[in-house]
Amino acid sequence: MKILLAGRPEGGLIRGGAEIQLETTRDLLRASGHEATVLSPEVREWGDAVHFFGLSDSFWSLASLCLERGVPYVVSSIWYEPGSPTQLKTLRLRRRLEGRYPKKCAKLLRGAARILIPSPEVAGRLSVFFDAEPGKCTVVPSGAIDPTFFAADPDFARSHFGIEGRYVLCVGNFLERKNQLRVVQALKGSGVAVVFAGGDSDRPYFDRCVQESKGGDFRFLGKVPHDGGLLASLVKGCSAFAMPSLLEDFLIAGVEAGSLGKPMVLSTGWNAHEVYGNHALLADPRNLHEIRSMTLKALDMGDSDERAQWFRERYSQDAFLAKTLDAYGDALK
Repeated sequence: MKILLAGRPEGGLIRGGAEIQLETTRDLLRASGHEATVLSPEVREWGDAVHFFGLSDSFWSLASLCLERGVPYVVSSIWYEPGSPTQLKTLRLRRRLEGRYPKKCAKLLRGAARILIPSPEVAGRLSVFFDAEPGKCTVVPSGAIDPTFFAADPDFARSHFGIEGRYVLCVGNFLERKNQLRVVQALKGSGVAVVFAGGDSDRPYFDRCVQESKGGDFRFLGKVPHDGGLLASLVKGCSAFAMPSLLEDFLIAGVEAGSLGKPMVLSTGWNAHEVYGNHALLADPRNLHEIRSMTLKALDMGDSDERAQWFRERYSQDAFLAKTLDAYGDALK
């Protein structure tokens, strides 16, 4: 099977979850004997199918060519929009009236042979906002656990970054929807050390976080490469993982933390309950008291072998590849 993988043009510069999912898909397809090519101006041949990672109006020009040529395509939705179904209906109407409704994204989804979503709840949300057909949706995790994480040495990161004692870890680029500022505000003065690993995608927001952190026990490590063992070591060495984001799609860093048995604090702001089951504490992402109290609770929970096993089985590379290939097979029928 020959698959073309289409991601954001700027993806290499910001490298978020969509890029990690694309790279994981590429690597696992190639390792299993399939041909996977990341689309670029140098690509000259069509594949059997095209896989889009995320919703972007810029994807529509290629998607329309796929439809003209009879080349099926699938879309990993990777979509962030808050609100209940009723609120989404209102938002859709308002965006239409303002001329800001993403019409090309709606066309992209309508033309897709399959829509890959991280959890069942997303199908209904896409249907409300984009008129996407729920029957086209299939649950495929937005990433897989790198098994090299399991053998990570926690002392590697401690030595490299000069970290001592126990710490709470937050992994993700600095963006308002990631909610790092409230983590700083909630845990300042708590006596808890917090380590942030993530690039300054939103520089003004990052600067606000750094300014707010003064006087507290916070470390900002910048972007930590996924390869090379440092990130895995940071996760292995933490006493708790906290990312009570306003919005997420899947949060691969949290899944990786879960695979090491780490207690986690996520949020009620997205469908975390469907991705993480009962293996994460869910705080109101706008409630500083909840973020603080749940993080302190997580610190007392300790690692869990049962938690680690749940994530390793559910989000293994084998499971991810099998579900992805099933989606491609359905698209090619």
